[in-house]
Amino acid sequence: MPFIDGDQGSSVTMILYAIDKDWWKGREPFLNLVAAAAQLSSFTHVELAIGEGSGSHGEMVNVLRVFNDAVGVELTNRTGKNPNYQYVQIGCSEKAANAMIGWARRQVGKPFSSTGMARSILWPRVTDGSSFYCAGMHIL
Repeated sequence: MPFIDGDQGSSVTMILYAIDKDWWKGREPFLNLVAAAAQLSSFTHVELAIGEGSGSHGEMVNVLRVFNDAVGVELTNRTGKNPNYQYVQIGCSEKAANAMIGWARRQVGKPFSSTGMARSILWPRVTDGSSFYCAGMHIL
């Protein structure tokens, strides 16, 4: 079905990470275990693949992610082969996907917010856009 004004269809894919079912064997980072316990959920991380593009080896491109590392926010590629990830695809217009990619590119390099993530359990913050954590990565 065509979108309004002749816009072509696209999608975004939520990429959800769940802790390993054998988490007690020591392969999961401690922070993932704390996050899972605090949320009463096995999910500890989320990323967003924007658009329909694919890399030269079929990988997802334009994956918006933020980790607690020196990079912080980045757009990267994902193979989709890790069995601990689950995927939810949501349709959108190509215009909306392009707007999301533009916004994501402006966030690249911003730092991870440990404070924002830690307090989100009891008191979610509204970001000022200077830093993010994965589940707090929303458009201002």
